[in-house]
Amino acid sequence: MSRTAPQNKSQKVTIKRRPLLHVINFLLPILFFLSLDLASFFISDHRGEKLGFKVTVLLAISVLLLILNEILPAMSNRTPLIATYCIVIFALMLLSLLETILVTYLIEKDELGSQENWESKRKNTKTKNYDK
Repeated sequence: MSRTAPQNKSQKVTIKRRPLLHVINFLLPILFFLSLDLASFFISDHRGEKLGFKVTVLLAISVLLLILNEILPAMSNRTPLIATYCIVIFALMLLSLLETILVTYLIEKDELGSQENWESKRKNTKTKNYDK
């Protein structure tokens, strides 16, 4: 029996990342949603249209985050940069939504107060006219 020495065979494996895929699928849409959220400040605030629009954009970002969660690897030591980017944008849009809610509340409170002031002045002038 003759023994032959094992031969060393080498194979070359090339793995390429495709960052353009993530840019097109996640970064640009989230940037577009952020620009829509910023543009919503120009919507008039009649009957809560602005609030509904902002909630819709926030829900769209939530769906993108769910898709991102499925695509990114589950086991990693650190949070991926793209996930951090999405979370920061989501937080900014959430703050924008809370700001819109606060401003809407303050506007309605101011309108209610001015309407009550006007009604009380009107009643006072009517009672003065009846006294004469």
